[in-house]
Amino acid sequence: MFIINAYRYLVTLIHTTFDGMNEYITLGSDSSITIQRTDTVSISAWVYRDVAGINHYIYGGRRSGDIYNTNALSIRSTNKVSFWLRSSNVTPLHQLRVNTTTSISTGVWTHILVTYDGTSTPSGTKIYINGISDTLTTEFDTLTTDLNVTSMEMNIGTLMPTEGWFDGKIDKVIFYNTELTAGNVTTIYNYGRKPGLIGIGGEVSQWEMDTLNPVDVVGSNNGTSVNQDSSNIVNG
Repeated sequence: MFIINAYRYLVTLIHTTFDGMNEYITLGSDSSITIQRTDTVSISAWVYRDVAGINHYIYGGRRSGDIYNTNALSIRSTNKVSFWLRSSNVTPLHQLRVNTTTSISTGVWTHILVTYDGTSTPSGTKIYINGISDTLTTEFDTLTTDLNVTSMEMNIGTLMPTEGWFDGKIDKVIFYNTELTAGNVTTIYNYGRKPGLIGIGGEVSQWEMDTLNPVDVVGSNNGTSVNQDSSNIVNG
């Protein structure tokens, strides 16, 4: 037992830092990591905010030149976690957006996980903070048309190259093609930030965030760092 516990605490935790100005990781536009309104997905990430009161995009994408087709998991300037799908500019805007009631603090690692069941409704969405399902408020419930996700560039640390850059640290990002259960979420949270496959099932892509250009250790959606160098890869 002593040897096992000693090994556990010797595991090196490595993560990627973002300066909130222009640094992000692009993941490409493969349809396996975008979200259509009828898809069933979950996204897991560990985050550490350096500052409050600004929009921090954890995982997101928007079609180039098309501001009306959006996938996003973020922490907003209100310090609440937000999940957002938007498909068009027709009034009323066709979009789903829910926000947590719990705020995300700065200066501490926090686990965030969203599940979405493909029903295009707020009731089909859950957001967990440190393993606990949070009470959500509905901002928009008008998602009735499909999203155009063709050629939608997905990113870690921004919504798109020109806005929403994360200021802080991100670690162990996982994209699933299934709606995880509360028990799954507990397993993922308890596993923590240490490297390796958790083995829940339904993993499409997993980025350990321990290299400059993070490798997808499950699939083929490798990341490319933008405006970053080796100093952005940090132990701790």
